[in-house]
Amino acid sequence: MVKILAAGLAVMLLATADTLVAQPVPPPPGALPVPVQAQRREEAQAELLRMMVQRISADLGLDANARSRLLTFLEAGEAARRELARESLVIEQQLQRALSDPSTPESRISALIEGMVAMRERELTLWRQEQASLREFLTPRQHAALLAFRNRFNRTVQDVVQQQRRPPGR
Repeated sequence: MVKILAAGLAVMLLATADTLVAQPVPPPPGALPVPVQAQRREEAQAELLRMMVQRISADLGLDANARSRLLTFLEAGEAARRELARESLVIEQQLQRALSDPSTPESRISALIEGMVAMRERELTLWRQEQASLREFLTPRQHAALLAFRNRFNRTVQDVVQQQRRPPGR
């Protein structure tokens, strides 16, 4: 089940990877308008999240209240993580451009590194806040099981994304 959920998320990630950093790209002829695509993506993500929560809730033995709190928690956290991922991608791209240009001042590269450090600190702060929130309604065993599930899920998503990006025949 983790692999199915992860594969669904990975496909959505691949389909939306180009939109992480806003770059105007004309849609292909006959493509759905961007707002419709975004709405469908959001609906698919919401459905995937509901399926995940249903599976996790069954595995952890959560009651309706805890299941509802988990869904709310994951929805709120997803938006924050997505924004951090966008910002991180921008900094990484800026650093790549700076490194490919020999005339980039060392001070600019240092500033970008500091930006990456600040981003990782924000990610850690978010993670700590999430763990504190989870402790409010999960037992330690449920909390640990959720962490293990999310780690397996994230690894599976990464594997699927890497497989999708591999050239044919490799």
